[in-house]
Amino acid sequence: MNYSSLQFEILQLRQEQLTKAVEAIAVFLFSIFVAVFLPQLLFTYLYANAALTQEPVLLKYIPVASFVVGVGYFGYAVLGNIFRSAKIKKLSMQLNADGMSDYLEDTDLKEVQSIVDEILADDKPAKKTVKRTASKTATKSKKTAKK
Repeated sequence: MNYSSLQFEILQLRQEQLTKAVEAIAVFLFSIFVAVFLPQLLFTYLYANAALTQEPVLLKYIPVASFVVGVGYFGYAVLGNIFRSAKIKKLSMQLNADGMSDYLEDTDLKEVQSIVDEILADDKPAKKTVKRTASKTATKSKKTAKK
């Protein structure tokens, strides 16, 4: 594989990792809301007119099923991200083995060096304030010594 396709694949895998992590958090939060609010809504609107002597089984299993779905998807996303991380590491090592990372480091180093050279060329020499401060201190100490 060439450099650009490896780099593109690494970027795609990282983007997919981020997407799966956000999806896992969203699904987990949704399952918490379902576990908390759905039994109450069903009881209020579905069983409102029914004379219940016992709690319906459906209301018991909704929170359990919701948590199983949330935790299951979270686990799926974590395992998928672990495998993606391993593949990213493998592709990065392959990219480094091809010698492309040296090219990047050299170009980045040259760019940073040119920026530093521009900054240093624009700087004006600083004024020497040390002598003035030292002479003022010496003058003050002479005045205090005379008193």
